[in-house]
Amino acid sequence: MPILKFVFSGGVEILLHPSSYMDNTQNEFGLWTSRLYIEEPSGAILGASAFMYREIIFDEESQRLGFREAGHDCTVV
Repeated sequence: MPILKFVFSGGVEILLHPSSYMDNTQNEFGLWTSRLYIEEPSGAILGASAFMYREIIFDEESQRLGFREAGHDCTVV
């Protein structure tokens, strides 16, 4: 599966590895299921698995949310 890139307003990018958006359903067919929902009326839903291995920083004073991959500089959106 490919690495997906999401670009948010302001140019902020998130790369999602397959382990962050696919689950092994472990059924008799051995199929994988996407946990990425991009056809929602208000946009895409990125769940908790999209933020695995990332730190989330809440800047209440500026009313902003930041995130970074573990061990990297912070990207604020």
